[in-house]
Amino acid sequence: MVRDVLQPERKRKSSRVIGNIAKKKKSQSEQLGSLVARVVGVDFSGSSTDAGKLILVAECKLFSERDAWTLVVDRVRSVNAMSGNVEKNPTEACKVLRAALLGLKTECLNDVNAKPIQLIVGVDSPPSVAAQFISPLSWRDWAKTFSARYPAPEAFRTATTHIPPKALAAESKPKLPSSSPSLKKVKKTPPVTRKFDSMATAVELEPKRETDILAKVPFAPQNLRMFRQTYHAIAGLYGPLVDEFTVVPCGLRELRGNSLTQVEKPLKLQECPAVVLKACRENQALLFESCPASVLKRLGLYKPPYKSKGQKMDAAAHEAAFRRRQQLLKILEKGVATTGTGNGVLKVVFPDVPLRHQLVDDAGADALDAVLAAVGAACATRSPKFPSPSDGCW
Repeated sequence: MVRDVLQPERKRKSSRVIGNIAKKKKSQSEQLGSLVARVVGVDFSGSSTDAGKLILVAECKLFSERDAWTLVVDRVRSVNAMSGNVEKNPTEACKVLRAALLGLKTECLNDVNAKPIQLIVGVDSPPSVAAQFISPLSWRDWAKTFSARYPAPEAFRTATTHIPPKALAAESKPKLPSSSPSLKKVKKTPPVTRKFDSMATAVELEPKRETDILAKVPFAPQNLRMFRQTYHAIAGLYGPLVDEFTVVPCGLRELRGNSLTQVEKPLKLQECPAVVLKACRENQALLFESCPASVLKRLGLYKPPYKSKGQKMDAAAHEAAFRRRQQLLKILEKGVATTGTGNGVLKVVFPDVPLRHQLVDDAGADALDAVLAAVGAACATRSPKFPSPSDGCW
């Protein structure tokens, strides 16, 4: 009899607790403001053996409340986790990632409970190379025929460098093991960075894009360290998605209800027609490069290092990098400037403890890089000068 009396009371308490939790969640959502975009950050990899494991994707929501912006990181997961399979080949991994992005785009456009929201995707890999290798084609035509033009990463690197064929062939030769006696006979020569033509003028061996020069990046997209990643990002993402996303700043896809069909944007913001800028800013699906290192440099947070090679390699450096990752999360939570000018601030929310552990415990910081790519993408699109960088030049 006592049991019968207590059970309804427990049910009432339980329902009150559930109601309080629901109210708390609703209150938190209201504090964040209105949902304006879904933001995805991709830490890309062109690995031929572990692409599905190494490509990490940060899925976020961007909220707006007056002049404040809040980026909520829902989760960070690998392409393997998305597919439920082990995708070793970058071609297959990109196929999974494309399907996920297209599915998210559909969700953003077809939300029955709200008006369509923007999808912003930042990828830690370049969508292009120096213009001299694309001309006379438009970027759009070049990207769409990229795989046919360059059937393999090596063909892409050869076609976009001025390095002599013998030097390129030497790059692909297997390295001798350190224990090999033949190693002593190999002369070490410093890497060549320039060559001189008959007019005695310096010619770049690996020409950079204008944006690479402005941002003072150390390597061109086709550099030995990067060419495979660049190749698979263009062949597997940017090229195939050119009709589904606006790839910034390379070109605009055809816009419904607008006389613009395809626009190759000029180098300077002041030369870019206002209608083009407006169309790009308001487009529902944006895809562009977002470099975590550049984000940290802009914010003055690039040093000290936040990555390590593991505790066994250097315990002190590993511990220092761990502390730095913890510090970066706290800085992002407090808020960072959206652009180099203006008063816009973006705060990042990490909703649960497991996510924080994932970001802090990853010595290589691939998970954190995916979040930083999302932060960079969110900040860039808050700039009144978007789709150009804050200095007005590409």
